Amino acid sequence: MTHVRLVLLYSTFAAIATGVNLLCQYAVLSSWDDRRAVLLALVVGTIAGMPVKYVLDKRYIFRFSTERLSDETRMFATYVVFAGVTTVIFWGCELLAGLIHPSNAAHLIGGAIGLAIGYTMKYRMDRAWVFVERSPR
Repeated sequence: MTHVRLVLLYSTFAAIATGVNLLCQYAVLSSWDDRRAVLLALVVGTIAGMPVKYVLDKRYIFRFSTERLSDETRMFATYVVFAGVTTVIFWGCELLAGLIHPSNAAHLIGGAIGLAIGYTMKYRMDRAWVFVERSPR
């Protein structure tokens, strides 16, 4: 796969996962007028977007397949750990935007910025530590 194609495909998948995340957040934020709704929206959006991104990356970016459930479980667990690192960036950007301008729009814009930064870092981590061949045990 050429570098340009890889960047376009990865960006498209990041946009899809971001859309899933932010739409879920919007649904939560639109449903509750409570300060705690922001935290719930972050959690719901993250849980909704992460498996979408994992499946797309695994299949189309890294073209990786596993034969055993134990390998898949290990790989997804590693993916989630590294996603935790980038989630701190994403949530930080979103919460900071909400502090600067307390509105649903500011939260979602901050979230989009944080996700863009996080996904850039996530690709590098996934390439180095998640989607790599392991020696059989």
